[in-house]
Amino acid sequence: MKNFSCTILFFLVSISFAPLSFSGDTSRLSSRAPQTSDTKISSTKADSLKSLLARTDAPKGISGDTTRINLLNLLTAELINAGEYGQAMIYADEAVILCEKLFSTKNNLSAIININKATAYNNMGMIYSDKSDYDKALKFYLKALLVYEKLGNKNGVSDSYNNIANIHTYKSDYNKALEYYLKALSIYKEVDNKKGIAASYNNIGSIHAYKNEFNKTLECYFKALSINEILRDKNGMSNSYNNIANVHAYKGNLNKALKYYFKAMSMQEELGDKKGMTASCNNIGQINTELKRYKESRHWLNKCVLLSKENGMKAFLMNAYIGLSDLDSTLGNWNSAYTYHKLYTQVKDSIFNEESSKQITDMQTRYEADKKERENKLLRQKKNIRVLEEKQKTEKEREELEKIQRRNMLQYSGIGLTLFVLFIGIFLFARRFGKSMEHSKNLTYIKITEASLFISFLIFFEFILVLLDPNLEKFTGGEPLLKLFFNVLLAGVIFPLHNLLEKKLSPSLISTESKTGSFLFFIFLSLILASFSGDTTRSNRRTPQQGDIKIGSSKADSLKSLLARTDALNGISGDTARINLLNQLTSELTNTGNYEQALEYANEALILCDKLLSVKNNQSYIINNKKATVYNKIGIIHKYKGEYKMAIDFFFKSLTIYKELGDKQGISMSYQNIGVIHAERGNYEKGIEFFLKSLNIKEILNDKKGISNSYLSIGLILSDKGEYDKALKFYFKALSVKEELVDKRGIADSYNNIGNVYNHKSDYNIALEYHFKSLYINKGLGDKNGMAASYNNIGSIYKNKGDYDMALKFLYKALTIYEELGDKKGISSAYINIGIIYKSQNEYDKALTLYFKALSIFKELGAKRGIAMSYNNIGIIHKNKGDKSRQIGDSVKASHDYDMAMEFYGKSLSIREKLGDKKGMSETYSNIGNIYADKRDYDKAIEFYFKDLSISEELGNKNGMAGSYYNIGQINTEQKKYKESRQCLNKGLQFSKETGAKEVLMLVYEGLSHLDSTLSNWKSAYTYHKLYAQVKDNIFNEESNKQIADMQTRYETDKKEKENELLRQENHLFELKKKQVAEQKRANEEKIQKRNLLEYTGIAIGLFILGVSLGFFKRLKVPVKLIEVSVFIVFMIFFEFALVVLDPVLDKLSGGAPAWRLLMNSVIAGGIFYLHKFSERWLKKGSVVGM
Repeated sequence: MKNFSCTILFFLVSISFAPLSFSGDTSRLSSRAPQTSDTKISSTKADSLKSLLARTDAPKGISGDTTRINLLNLLTAELINAGEYGQAMIYADEAVILCEKLFSTKNNLSAIININKATAYNNMGMIYSDKSDYDKALKFYLKALLVYEKLGNKNGVSDSYNNIANIHTYKSDYNKALEYYLKALSIYKEVDNKKGIAASYNNIGSIHAYKNEFNKTLECYFKALSINEILRDKNGMSNSYNNIANVHAYKGNLNKALKYYFKAMSMQEELGDKKGMTASCNNIGQINTELKRYKESRHWLNKCVLLSKENGMKAFLMNAYIGLSDLDSTLGNWNSAYTYHKLYTQVKDSIFNEESSKQITDMQTRYEADKKERENKLLRQKKNIRVLEEKQKTEKEREELEKIQRRNMLQYSGIGLTLFVLFIGIFLFARRFGKSMEHSKNLTYIKITEASLFISFLIFFEFILVLLDPNLEKFTGGEPLLKLFFNVLLAGVIFPLHNLLEKKLSPSLISTESKTGSFLFFIFLSLILASFSGDTTRSNRRTPQQGDIKIGSSKADSLKSLLARTDALNGISGDTARINLLNQLTSELTNTGNYEQALEYANEALILCDKLLSVKNNQSYIINNKKATVYNKIGIIHKYKGEYKMAIDFFFKSLTIYKELGDKQGISMSYQNIGVIHAERGNYEKGIEFFLKSLNIKEILNDKKGISNSYLSIGLILSDKGEYDKALKFYFKALSVKEELVDKRGIADSYNNIGNVYNHKSDYNIALEYHFKSLYINKGLGDKNGMAASYNNIGSIYKNKGDYDMALKFLYKALTIYEELGDKKGISSAYINIGIIYKSQNEYDKALTLYFKALSIFKELGAKRGIAMSYNNIGIIHKNKGDKSRQIGDSVKASHDYDMAMEFYGKSLSIREKLGDKKGMSETYSNIGNIYADKRDYDKAIEFYFKDLSISEELGNKNGMAGSYYNIGQINTEQKKYKESRQCLNKGLQFSKETGAKEVLMLVYEGLSHLDSTLSNWKSAYTYHKLYAQVKDNIFNEESNKQIADMQTRYETDKKEKENELLRQENHLFELKKKQVAEQKRANEEKIQKRNLLEYTGIAIGLFILGVSLGFFKRLKVPVKLIEVSVFIVFMIFFEFALVVLDPVLDKLSGGAPAWRLLMNSVIAGGIFYLHKFSERWLKKGSVVGM
């Protein structure tokens, strides 16, 4: 029953007019209000509707709009049927907008408009339902329901209930679905809508089927059938027969199932329902196979194949092929079973690719639409913030300008008042001493008058310049000569006034002979003052400061500078200091990829060490230790250059010295470095041997940091061997120690390594999580090298996920940092990774450009391993270009590309063989073998595949061994060496099962199937092909699920990020508004304070002028009464002014208590009283008494 039930399930799901596995077409009829059938209408009808719609582009009045809405709804439904959801959405949106527009105007067509609006909502629900966006579908179906409920339209309400129930069914919420189906049924019964009643019974039956309540299911289906028979609804009857047959099939009542499938078939033939007929043929064939009526089974399944091909129905074709394959396998017709199974997998792959692509495209569309919606919202929010910020900026600038203007006005008022007082004082002084000759002859008083007058005019001149400065600046354009000219002109205008006043006030001093000298001297002083005021007091320009210039130097440059200072140092201490600097400089240059310079400085350090060891001294231990350090550094340089033999020689030299010295830390380090070389050459067992030696010493020394590094190294080898779980175990051990040490950089490195393992295991989301953790720490540390590495790894993961845009984004970030650091090694690595992306996108020329750039840098650095890798990558590009040329039939170009690939593979292999890079050699041998296989030079191909296999066996690389055995097996099959082929393929099968390498396992099964089909071992060929299909389905499902899950994760993550950004912007907007209110409040308070200050200043000036005026009253002999009144008024105003000015102080001292405030006011009044009396007595002297 297993095969049969699977087939029936497929059939039920595949019927386009049935939303549920056990329901018929009427269940969704109501959701397509404009249609009377679920049958797809040709594109001609859609074009006709579009043509009609174009004529209503400028509708006049309500009737024109309602006509357009009807057409929009019809066209929307038509496009939904055709699966054109993007266009359907546009027309549905327009229909909703038009309905809203009509509602805004008074008219008597609200009911019609509401029905159209509900239809538009239903259509929107249909679109989202078909796109599996059930939450949005439910939202629009509920909107439609609300409209129908307001209208009291019971048919519309019941249809909406039905649609809502469908959504809950799709979401597997069967209880909720049943609730709404029953509501729909109740209303259908109330309005006696028999077609609706039948549809409801069908749907309710489907719910019971999902719940495995088959007796209730049959009861409902028979009720639906009874009504459809009364209505003579052949479509409904056909669906009911099918659903009843399905239940009997599930229950194992095969004869009853067959009876109802034949009844359904009869109706479908009458209706000309090709799709239904095809499905029935398939089901009848499957039932006959189960009943062992093989002849009848083949008849119906072949009929299904014929109808499927005629109507392009791939799903039924696939089902028929598997049915025929199962039939022939039952009959022992293995050749036929194998052939049909191959056809089955071909069609299945086609369907899978189409469905997967559609699902991913739909999700991408949804993602992009929602993303755009949020981006638009965010942009609007940002615009509001920008407008508000601009407004605040403008307001602030206005306030600042007002503040400056007020300040200037106060200053100018103060200057004006000062000048007024000065001139009045000078006038009174000169008048007093100018009345009598003895005073006029007094040179002291004349000099005072002259000096006062001259200084006053200088101040007046400066005051005028300050007032006129903005206009002068604008008029002269800041040109110094023009400004000088206007200053001279102003001085010339002021001089006659000064001269006139000087004559009036000091007639005895001024003579005609002195006019010219005084004029020139005055001009000279004025210009000096003007020059100072123009260039110093009013200039906004600043002299450039040395501090403004940013000077940067690298660490290497600093070390070189220090090294230069040690050139003149003599003796052992000077040489050892120089050795230390040389070692530091060597490390710095090595890290930035400047290997040749690094070697120069390292060799100099080595020469100095030998020089010091050649003379007797008491520091031989220290010097030998430094020499061992130099050997280590030279070894590291050769390692980076890919010169492994030289590297390992220097590491062993270092090890020898450390052993002689008994320096366990140094011995451990040397073991570690030797292990790294073996690991990079692919000698994993040797690598682990030296890492364990290093680890053993570190554990004795309790060197926790060293222990964690050994764990990382061992993890790296296990990861390269494909033993990922073991690798993770060591990486997590390393992480634990790093966390204990609070070694943030080490923690970041551990996260990176753990992320890499999960990347290899294709657990991309977990891998990303660890790499982002690493990135976060590196950012916190400001470790740009670490950040670049994290960006590089994150980009690699996105590449593996097929998200090339994101991959390029992060890889270019890594490249930018490497370029900033001048890290040539990093730059070349980034070029290669970006090139791999372009290769994956089939942009071979872009990839080649980047690979050649990387090659150029590797050659400059002398990095042989990098050179070999670049040659290999370039070879792969040419090989891919050759494959492409061969596919399009251009054999000449294909041959040329293959030759080019071979040339670069040869260059790569030559270097890797010299380096002893076994892992790299294995890769290149396999690539060369592939070229020979494509060129059908099988002897050469198998030669290189065996070389690849030999190294994989030596390295214990089971994945590599599985691949090699598969390649050799395929070649043997082509060469008709069938025995050898089976042996190799079986070994490939064994190793791929051991390592869980599904891709290789799938290929091996296919290879075995092909081998047995060649040998006519049809049963075996069929069996292996079934296993091949199973593994392939497994891989495809995993990849599809991962791709969809990744898309969903990206969608949700981006959605959350946008929401967070929106929230941040809203908070920022709130803070800006809050700040604006506070600023406004502060500005108002400041405005009041400034206004008060101006008023107080005005009062003070007024009081001063009044006081001065009273002094004149005494000279004018005014009546005493007038003096008394004037003095009284002045002091009353002064008292009030004093209270206002001192109010904040008095309020603070008194605490607001009335009694204390009264006491303080009384003290101030007492003080003013005595001042008032004194002033009054002084003014009354010499005045006329009485009035």
